[in-house]
Amino acid sequence: MDGTQALQFSRMRYDDPQGDYGRQIRQQLMIESVINKLKDDPSSVLSNDFLNVVSDNVRSNISLTSLRNLATKYRDSAQTINRDQIKGTGEMDNGVSYQIISDAEFQRVHNEIENALNATE
Repeated sequence: MDGTQALQFSRMRYDDPQGDYGRQIRQQLMIESVINKLKDDPSSVLSNDFLNVVSDNVRSNISLTSLRNLATKYRDSAQTINRDQIKGTGEMDNGVSYQIISDAEFQRVHNEIENALNATE
């Protein structure tokens, strides 16, 4: 995919039977692709050309050197990527769509995060 195709792929939701949840999955796939690219060759993604293209949409106080160090140091973590979603029930309020998260779903996600944090200790 080129950049335009990747952007269309990651943004589309109205034609997706899963709606915004489907879009979230595609966005996760795109981030995972960038991470895998970083794993294989950090300089290809963290090049000045790439950073110049995204600089209009991303703000950070992390230096280019720090980004390169992070990409290199945590390269092996790309082997253990886990994706998840918080799922709720759709409700409309004054023409705005909201997802209402149940207590059980909130607790499930909380437990997932706790387990992941405890696994790294």
